[in-house]
Amino acid sequence: MQNEAIQNIHNTPQRNREFSEWYQEWSRYARRANVDKATKMYAFRRALDTALHNKLLQLSPMPTTLAGLVEKAREFDKNWCTFAGPTRGFQQRNPRIREILEEESEINAFP
Repeated sequence: MQNEAIQNIHNTPQRNREFSEWYQEWSRYARRANVDKATKMYAFRRALDTALHNKLLQLSPMPTTLAGLVEKAREFDKNWCTFAGPTRGFQQRNPRIREILEEESEINAFP
């Protein structure tokens, strides 16, 4: 169980998921992994959405605890969602949504 949790903290990326939803899952794995603070912080940063991770890299001073890092990430994500609207960064849309949009454009192409 611990080995599986360690694998999951490294292999559960945020991608285009809401931060709070993703963090709830990731932190459950982190508690079960029973690894040191540095490993948790490394895995957390690696799993974050790229745009969010890059924003955290610009912080000065950099948070020294996982709780501080999570707080800043949550704050940036909240601001991002407020100003960016329903899409997250440059992530591709869900394949099914893309399929529907393509179907609509084909329908609209023929009068």
